[in-house]
Amino acid sequence: MNIQEAIATEETDRFLRAANEFCNELELGTTSELDFCNQLFIQVSNLIFRASQLPNIELDNNEDFDNRLTTDELQPLLSQTSERLGTSRFYWTKFNPIDDDDMELVAGDLLDDLADMYADIKPNLDLIEHGRTAEQEHALWELKFFFETHWGKHAVDALRTLYFLTKN
Repeated sequence: MNIQEAIATEETDRFLRAANEFCNELELGTTSELDFCNQLFIQVSNLIFRASQLPNIELDNNEDFDNRLTTDELQPLLSQTSERLGTSRFYWTKFNPIDDDDMELVAGDLLDDLADMYADIKPNLDLIEHGRTAEQEHALWELKFFFETHWGKHAVDALRTLYFLTKN
């Protein structure tokens, strides 16, 4: 599927709306710790569902775009999100829950999960909204690829942690 066909799908539109809602909650939300976590639980679960339905696209170009956020650009969001999470940042998990040989628990950080998700998603949303066709193609491909290889794992860890923070 080419980029124009992919962007026109209902699945892509629903994902882009869910991704924008997630980013907006991190950027603008001013709710209490519990309300913030409740909102994130809903948004992250929707984001995972919508990302899993993104269409496969074929890259027509091999151009790479430097659209990564710097640490300085992320810092205000990290500070604000850390404040809003309060003491609810850290959790324990297995690195690979299906590896029977790896039984060691590792510490996780909800702030790190949310920041990595945001850093992978936000710049690509901007490219899709404001970029030319090659940039849009790159961005949509990256959103799906990084969901399957990076931010999706953070989203699952965040969702599980948010579940226990809000439902217990």
